[in-house]
Amino acid sequence: MQLLHVYRERALVGTLTDPDGSITFQYDPAWIAAQGQALSPHLPVPEVGADNVLYEGAPVQAFFENLLPEGTIREFLGKALHVSPENVVGLLAQLGGDTAGAFSILPAGVTPGMQARYVPVTRADIRGWFTESRGLPLSLKGAQLSALSGVQDKMAVYIDDAGQFFIPIGDAPSTHIVKPAVTHRPDVPDTAVNEAFTMQLARAVGLDVPVVSYDAELDAAIIARYDRCFSAQGVTQRLHQYDLCQALGIASGKKYEGEGGPSFADCFAYVRRHSATPIPDGTRLLQWLAFNLIAGNMDSHAKNLSMLVDPTDQRPRLAPFYDLLNTRRYRHLSQKFAFKVGGEARPEWIRSRHWERFCEDLRVLPKHIRRVMTALVDTVEATLPAVLADLQAQAPGHGRLLQSLADDARREATRLRQRITPSPASATPPAPGADEEMR
Repeated sequence: MQLLHVYRERALVGTLTDPDGSITFQYDPAWIAAQGQALSPHLPVPEVGADNVLYEGAPVQAFFENLLPEGTIREFLGKALHVSPENVVGLLAQLGGDTAGAFSILPAGVTPGMQARYVPVTRADIRGWFTESRGLPLSLKGAQLSALSGVQDKMAVYIDDAGQFFIPIGDAPSTHIVKPAVTHRPDVPDTAVNEAFTMQLARAVGLDVPVVSYDAELDAAIIARYDRCFSAQGVTQRLHQYDLCQALGIASGKKYEGEGGPSFADCFAYVRRHSATPIPDGTRLLQWLAFNLIAGNMDSHAKNLSMLVDPTDQRPRLAPFYDLLNTRRYRHLSQKFAFKVGGEARPEWIRSRHWERFCEDLRVLPKHIRRVMTALVDTVEATLPAVLADLQAQAPGHGRLLQSLADDARREATRLRQRITPSPASATPPAPGADEEMR
């Protein structure tokens, strides 16, 4: 049986084990006494004086498994570390020092370091690792690799004010994620430039996204972590966050609506029920969905939405958006949208009647959605030239690609404007109980 300890900074949160191949978690009595932060809504901290619950099964699996990489990256990690890809506890024993969010997961007997430790590295080092081991610095003996969820290669690093790169050791927190172009897949070229353009366009139109730049020397997107902040003394601190698969108790293997995972209506309803700012966050979700349709991000599933717990009031709000890139340009990838709009997942088939059904599913007035999406379309069209010029300066040699991405976004913005126009038969009153604040 493996035994891991979950920490928030230096405070012990609880214990993760896998007796008989299952997976269990139990909060530490001191964490319960202090009424510390719950890992997720499905793993609440017991009340003081109540029995200490031993959580097991699906809720534990959903939270901890969703911290790990997915697909071929997890398989690659398993082979490199001699751990089965299905062995969540075994992988976290070696990868859990710097996870997404606020918690560190360390083997029993290993405690968080009194002072964060980092190894300085050069861009040449990083470029070599990406070339030789697909982004995993396996040659660093004694370094704790980071658990970063998703299916793309990526590396967690610390970047100081002078721009120097460092590899975090053990539980030391990273500040940035480096996502290189997927060079081992010739059928998905230029992913780093693609993501940098899409994320910078999202930021330009007013979506809340992390700061993303393109590093031409590394051919990589450099993404500032939104789940990190700095104390008054300049110490890097972790912020608690959980994606909507974790929030809904769903394993990463069911993240797509088409395979039984959450629908957009499920995600929208969760955010409206649990966010400390439900109305603004509901609007932000609508903007995110419309932007993904415009930008061609067909892979916008529930794991790409998260809740971030505000450290000032300990209440959750919709986190900044991430993992935005145009997957539509890779024709061998699915051309269906990850979420259905009024029952339709093929963007070219989505018409005004589907948007009307979409409004009914969300219990939101059509005029509100049209107002939000029309404003977004206007802003995309207005900001595209400047974003294109900025990226062409950052990524010389990628001009044709960037122009193609801009043309694609402009075309889809025009299509969205046309498709959200109500059909003649759509002048129906809102469904009973439609949200008053949306009227």
